[in-house]
Amino acid sequence: MRILVAAAGLVASVLAVLLQTASAQAPEKRKVNIATASLGLPYLPLIIAQQRKYFADEGLEVEIAAFAGGSKALQSLMGGSSDVASGAYSNTLNMAAKGQKLVYFVTQVRYPALAIGVSKKAKYSTPADLKGMKIGVSAPGSSTHMIVNYLLAKNGVGLGDVSIIGVGTSAGAVAAVEKGEIDALINSDPVMMKLEADKAVTIIADTRTEKGSQDLFGGPYPEAGLYATGDFIARNPKTIQALTNAIVRAELWMAKASLDDIAANVPPEHMLGDKELYLASYRKMREAHSPDGQITREGGADCSQRALDLACRCEGRQHQGRGHLRQPLRRSRAEEVPGQDVSCHDRDKAGHDEERGLGLFPNPARDAAQGLRAMRYAARLTDWGTP
Repeated sequence: MRILVAAAGLVASVLAVLLQTASAQAPEKRKVNIATASLGLPYLPLIIAQQRKYFADEGLEVEIAAFAGGSKALQSLMGGSSDVASGAYSNTLNMAAKGQKLVYFVTQVRYPALAIGVSKKAKYSTPADLKGMKIGVSAPGSSTHMIVNYLLAKNGVGLGDVSIIGVGTSAGAVAAVEKGEIDALINSDPVMMKLEADKAVTIIADTRTEKGSQDLFGGPYPEAGLYATGDFIARNPKTIQALTNAIVRAELWMAKASLDDIAANVPPEHMLGDKELYLASYRKMREAHSPDGQITREGGADCSQRALDLACRCEGRQHQGRGHLRQPLRRSRAEEVPGQDVSCHDRDKAGHDEERGLGLFPNPARDAAQGLRAMRYAARLTDWGTP
């Protein structure tokens, strides 16, 4: 009897410790609204995390609202309708120039996974021929707009020499090309793959691969990821880590998933009515997805410089005075690192030290990757299933 009582007491103690641990790790905010720039392939980790209930496993109730471009998702975040945005890292730099602190904390794609195409109906030989064209972007002011401006400035075309038109990131973008409403566009897959398959566009810049990103930007450039206001992150570090865990877990699953597995976990409405085309698009840009949510050592400060340069060019500020930007910095889910003032005019002076460069980016993803190794170990004991 004494043995049974002692055993019961031990079990009760263990359960109490486990409950305390679970409570300590529970997210501060369970219901999280995420505004996403798109539900296209660059944002597939977000979709997978939701469909496979990885957010729920982290104790979160996530609601995803899709917008027609990153600038719209950003507006939702800044207006308080959303807690977190799923969009481009460069948006955080643009907002920093306006005195707003946003923090990017996990990467979904390590290359933008966007392509720029010119309609077959338009006369085009070189980027200089873009002058006078109507160019479709997801939404004015979004990262797609920034990349177009970068391409224009890089090739000596004035930002005012083209017309920018918002066309969204789904069927509306395809229709805009087919109806001749735009002469060129930038978009993600499956939109671009469909237009290619229909022989409606000629691709002139392609960041769906490492080589294409290297050709346009000169190196790695992280694009789609999750970011939030500095205040939200400071108040909800466990929630941020839980979101990161779910995204990283989705990326680890995607790395081993077959095309059939991917198709089974994507709602049909995200495939533009063509499953085979969607999977072909995914196969083509698969390498762009981050394997672990982190910004790599080789990217580091140089990625931040490219993002800063992109943000400056989008605003036409490359030859203006010192428009200071405070980098959105985080080293881990709760640890802030000192800020660094960066000028568009003097951007070449910023972030060339590799170790300091790593500090330019948030890194709860590193904690998530470590945590998921422990999760896989726990899965063997509990038959919970693998990430």
